[in-house]
Amino acid sequence: MRCLVALVLVGCASSSAKPASPSLVGTWVRDSIVVTEKVSFPIPEQIVTYVQTPHSFGDVRVVRGRPVVDSLAELTDEGIEILAKQSGFVGVNTVTGHRSTWTHEIDYVAGGGDDIGELAPRGLVLEERGLDDKGVVDNTAFEKWWQLDNGNGHFYVAREIVGERVRRMLIVAGDHFVYARARAVDLPKGVSLRKFVAGDATRDQKLAALDCELSFGFVRLGSVPWEVKYSTLPWKEGVSVEALPEKSWVVEVDTFTPEEHALIFAGAARK
Repeated sequence: MRCLVALVLVGCASSSAKPASPSLVGTWVRDSIVVTEKVSFPIPEQIVTYVQTPHSFGDVRVVRGRPVVDSLAELTDEGIEILAKQSGFVGVNTVTGHRSTWTHEIDYVAGGGDDIGELAPRGLVLEERGLDDKGVVDNTAFEKWWQLDNGNGHFYVAREIVGERVRRMLIVAGDHFVYARARAVDLPKGVSLRKFVAGDATRDQKLAALDCELSFGFVRLGSVPWEVKYSTLPWKEGVSVEALPEKSWVVEVDTFTPEEHALIFAGAARK
């Protein structure tokens, strides 16, 4: 979950950090944004989904009114700007006291750092508040999340690591998943995707920057196995995810039984 308000950048979690709170584990959708005071930043109209295992997470945020295209090459200049308003990231979540830290390993937006927020569980509803630049909870706005399920103890996390870079990642909680594939070349340090496409980069460079996939979907309950419901690449929606873990991937968590694993992965390698 990425806080709406100003974020505090951190280098790494402290030694007192713990895994994600049990109340956070599972699959969530953002229900609403509650604004208590006038805010100085735009609130994007996004469909937001979030999958959390005890340690790793995936967050996918697609915008409404995206162009209907079958590839990046078909995008107009306006379409490029629209897709750049999306967001998504995967990585590790840790907790220190009442605060959660989200460390990004693949980040669609780029240009930022890790996120810190305060979470207040209220049954199936979770309230998330961001921090101001002094590390103080900012109450001008907060996000309300609704839990779809808690994963029922079924979690799977795997990464494809090339060199020291996470190239692809799969996070599964129950019947929901987030799949992430990094862009081939990282954006310049400190430059966000939106700033990059608004700058003087060539069209080919802008399209390459957009070629970063963050997809949310269903393992078995979709119309096809591993169906993508929402994706930063719209033409990926409604079909099976482009890749499942192979032997080269590093499996961090796998709590599915051998029988369940054989059924859902249909031949994908298991560590």
